[in-house]
Amino acid sequence: MQILAGCALPRLSAPQMPLSPTTIAPLQTTSSQPGSTQTAQPGSPVLTDPAAQPSDLPPAGTPPPTSQPGTPTNTPTITLTPTISLTPTITLTPTISLTPTLTLWRWMTFTPIPSRTPTITPTPTPPLAFLRILRPGDFSKLLSPIQVEASVSPGEDGLVLVELLGEDGRSLARQRLDYREYIDRSIAIAPKLEFTINGVAELGRVVVSVNDRLGRQAALASTDIVLFSIGENDFNPAQSGVAPYIFRAPVADQVIQGGILAVRGLVRPVNVNPVLLELLDEKGQLLANASMQIDLPAGDLSHNPFSVDLTYKVNEPTHARLVMRQESVDRIPGNVALWSIPVLLNP
Repeated sequence: MQILAGCALPRLSAPQMPLSPTTIAPLQTTSSQPGSTQTAQPGSPVLTDPAAQPSDLPPAGTPPPTSQPGTPTNTPTITLTPTISLTPTITLTPTISLTPTLTLWRWMTFTPIPSRTPTITPTPTPPLAFLRILRPGDFSKLLSPIQVEASVSPGEDGLVLVELLGEDGRSLARQRLDYREYIDRSIAIAPKLEFTINGVAELGRVVVSVNDRLGRQAALASTDIVLFSIGENDFNPAQSGVAPYIFRAPVADQVIQGGILAVRGLVRPVNVNPVLLELLDEKGQLLANASMQIDLPAGDLSHNPFSVDLTYKVNEPTHARLVMRQESVDRIPGNVALWSIPVLLNP
């Protein structure tokens, strides 16, 4: 006990050292209320933890760290919302429209069937003639000039021939019209034909015709008229314009082989003369022919049917033309109606 007491005396007698100014400093403490601080009063000792390192303490006057709003942890959940944009991939459902295309395809594959039906039906509605003279009508009484109104389709050479024949077959007027830009189209024409006759009146004929590319006559239509040098025009109405000759078999450009051409069709005769059936080669030479005496249709019939077999002989493939025509019964010679189709003949 003395030793302890003796040791304490020197400590009491030691002179007191003045405190360093650094031991007294304001202290910021966080109060229980957020954002409020307390400052130590001057002269109050500051208790410090000797174990604390200067690097562990924030510098004086540094505000305490605060949490930042809108942490990025919620961002991935927001970016998940664009995955809802995957729902537009449901728009692939319009690919189901393939089923309508299948029905359309089936419909298109069957369309050729009804389109071919009229070519084999035995009682079709008669078509209009390839060449039709609309004015003048048969036995119209006309003065010069004559304006011919017609519905035509140019030939394979693009030309249309309009001619006025006199009583003895001489040509009184002739026009070769170039309609190459209208090939395979039906057009209306109205050429004027001027003529001169020796007497007061004369029988005449207006003829409209076209040729194929080889110069063979492909179609012809005509009307008989009476030509006058004095008086006034007296027009009669034209005929119905129905095609007088219809081929049912063969069809245009059909390939024929074996030496026999079976011809089937319908005829509405334009006069009482026989209907002539001819098969011509590329030079217009006759390969086969037949003559048919066909009566005018009776009752509700517009045409009468016919059936003929033509025997031909060729040594090589030949571009032939099958012609059906009738000749005149009056004083003006020549054809009064003609229709033809091309066929290819093989040996």
